[in-house]
Order: sequence, then C-alpha cells, then structure tokens
Amino acid sequence: MKLKWRNIDKIIWKEELEDFLPERIFDFHNHVFSPAGFHDSLPKELEIYLPSNLNSLRERNEILFPKRRIKYLLTGWPGPSSDLEKQNEFVFRQMKTVQKEVLGLMTVSPDMKLDYLIKEIKDKGFIGFKPYKCFSLAKDPEDSRIEDFLPKGQLEVANQYRLIITLHLSKKKGISESQNLDDLERLSSDYPNVIWNLAHCGRAFIPQNLEPALLRLKTLKHRKICYDTAAVTDSEVFYLLLAEIGFERVLYGSDNPVGFQRGKCVGLGYDWAFITEDKFSLKESFGKVEPTFLLYEELRALKRAAKRVNLSKKEIENVFYRNAERILSLNRR
Repeated sequence: MKLKWRNIDKIIWKEELEDFLPERIFDFHNHVFSPAGFHDSLPKELEIYLPSNLNSLRERNEILFPKRRIKYLLTGWPGPSSDLEKQNEFVFRQMKTVQKEVLGLMTVSPDMKLDYLIKEIKDKGFIGFKPYKCFSLAKDPEDSRIEDFLPKGQLEVANQYRLIITLHLSKKKGISESQNLDDLERLSSDYPNVIWNLAHCGRAFIPQNLEPALLRLKTLKHRKICYDTAAVTDSEVFYLLLAEIGFERVLYGSDNPVGFQRGKCVGLGYDWAFITEDKFSLKESFGKVEPTFLLYEELRALKRAAKRVNLSKKEIENVFYRNAERILSLNRR
C-alpha cells in the first residue's frame, strides 16, 4: 500500500487536525501480518495492505501524523484462513524491535490449548487476547454470543493474568443486542481482573447501535470496560459515548492498516458499509469526489464530538494517550 498525501489531505491536516492531535498518541488497535501467516495463500482482499509490519505502520503514520510520537498495541489478522500461531509469532517479532513503544495481543480461537496461551504470555510478554467472531463455535458466527468464541478456560487465564481483551462483538446490532449486554455484565463481574476493550465503540458504527445500550452501559461504568474508536467515522457515535459514558473510557484506535484506505464508514438505514476508493467509483454530478483517509474521517468525527461535549485539551490528550497508559497500569503484573 503506497501512501501519499494529496492536496485534500494537506488541507484537512492543516485546517482541522494538526491543532487537535496531541504530541503523544497511543494507538490501541492495529493489525500486522505477513503472507506466511495464513493456512493457504494470502487472501486477495488483504493484498492492498502489504507490507503490513511495524516498519510500514510507522512510515505511514509519519506521513499522516507529522511530528507525533506514537505507541502501538498490535495484533495479528483474524480471519478464517489465518494461522493464529504464526500470526502471534509475527506480532511477537514486531514487539521485540521497539519494546518500549510496542505491545501485543494474541489472536485466539476457542480450540487453542491453555498451556500454549500461558506460555506465550509468560515467555513473550503478550498483554491480552484478541478473539474474533469468525472462530465462533456457534452455527452462525454472525449471531454468536461472547463465549461462543471466547470460552471459559480462556477467560480464566485472562482473569489470572489480568489481561486486556479487545472484543469485536458479533450480532447485527453489536453492543445494543440484549444478549451481548447480558454477557458483558455477567462476564465483567465473574472475571473482575479482565480489562474489556470493546472494539469499534462496541461495534457501533452508527448511533442506532449504541444509543439503546447507553442506560445499561452507564450502570457498568465502575467495571473495567473501555471503548476504542477504531474505524468509526460517525460523530454522533462519539458524541453519545463521550457525553453518556465519559472520556475516561474512550481509547484512540485506528484499525490500521484499514484506516489508511481512502473512504468512510457510511450509515445506510439500520446498516453501515465501508465506502472506499479502491472498491467503488466515487463520482458526483458536479465533479470529481476527493476522498481522504478513513483514519482522517475518524479523527474529524471525533473532533466534532469532542467540541460538542466541550472536552478540554487535557481531556483530549487523555483519549489519545493517558487513558491507555492508565489502563495498561491495571494490567501490569
């Protein structure tokens, strides 16, 4: 993936983002992988992201975020054809290169042996798990409950070692599904040492998938539950999260390399879709459409929400850096 600033990107950076982003950033949601990390060949849809390693991640971020210092929480690529042990080994090799700036999560599936997980945690310093719905034991992975792809044994290991679990929820409405809320309430009580990071704002890419859950989520504010911003581009989602749950629970995440695409996540009725330059012909009657990076769209939306709730500069710095450091301090053993 070749990444270059276009004129539209320069304008957005200078006029909207440069004064908004703090000097230090902790990106809580990144993926790295190599073509060798799959059981067969690299899935064709992932070819656009290559190379996808720590060096390429840092080089691209140097273009998008001039003069910013960035730390990373890395995980492999979770997909049906992923070889998870190879994915985790690749993440570990990236972690070793710059240890103070890079931490890692293991990508896990329900069939993984607990001895393997514990050894990886102890020997390689992984600080958490990244389960994923495509590994679910349910008949329909898209309608899975949390424990269908994150079984009891792994939860017990996570609790014992105070791990972070970055959770990509299943079910159509994400966090607003009653079964997901029931499970999160129960599991965050049964496993009190686990730090739950709900990816993509609880998989709420549109406000309709967050708003119905807010009353129950507010009752869980004392639990170890946080929300990363990865790939969400709807300012109303961020506004609801900041206004109702609070900035203390929000973590900046990019979902890179996905965020390096040009496009936006667009709400369509009660659904959403990623409209990107490489997949769609973007045209308008009045002339050429000039999309910017999906990551810039995320940041623009977050900035608008932060302004609406009147976040201070220090509180914005917390979202981008200090919240992650505070949450990681809970994880240190």
